[in-house]
Amino acid sequence: MGQHELDAVVRDVYSKTYGLWETTRDRIAGDSDHGFKILYGPARFQPAVLIIGLQPGGSGSNMRDAELQQPSASNEYLSESWTLATELRERFGTEYLKGAIGTNAVFFRAPSWREWCCIDQALRSALTAFCVSQNKRLIEAIRPRQILVLGWDALDLMGGSGFRESVANKSADGRRRRKRLLMFGRIEGVPAFAIPHPSAAWKNPPVTDADWRMIVAGVGVSK
Repeated sequence: MGQHELDAVVRDVYSKTYGLWETTRDRIAGDSDHGFKILYGPARFQPAVLIIGLQPGGSGSNMRDAELQQPSASNEYLSESWTLATELRERFGTEYLKGAIGTNAVFFRAPSWREWCCIDQALRSALTAFCVSQNKRLIEAIRPRQILVLGWDALDLMGGSGFRESVANKSADGRRRRKRLLMFGRIEGVPAFAIPHPSAAWKNPPVTDADWRMIVAGVGVSK
């Protein structure tokens, strides 16, 4: 498989996702439909890293009609100002992100994970299973050299039960808690790291700058 075959898979994933969205959009969010988002830049064969987040955030105002049919024309981790993009640039550096493509475990947009979890459970499970299956198709077609999963919820959805802890640190709150910072395993045969989600890393216990330096070093990034 090469770039030509990858382009065909991407077109099919977009087509199938659009069709599913069209038939379920009223049940997903009623009058507050937020659309979906699949790739955060052009699909390239054998990139350095495929980044997998949990779910696109925002609302209907963030939905771009053109991107319901095809990927964004540019690498949004480098060009956009939303929190996740800026955090990834700060922590991992632009050189690492230049070789990245991004997606999410769940394609369908919601303002928050909590709001997403409020929709009908059977529908949510079906939509999630669809997205995970399509992500597996994308991974097989893209053949990234590495996968970086953002957050433990995304790792659970992508089948991270066989991952092992690589880096952890003591919590600095005076209690005997440990912060899980880095997990390692494989997803569809591809070496994969999982880290705390950068957009939520301030939560208790927070991921400190020193923690981030250990995470980045564990992933093998030189800034």
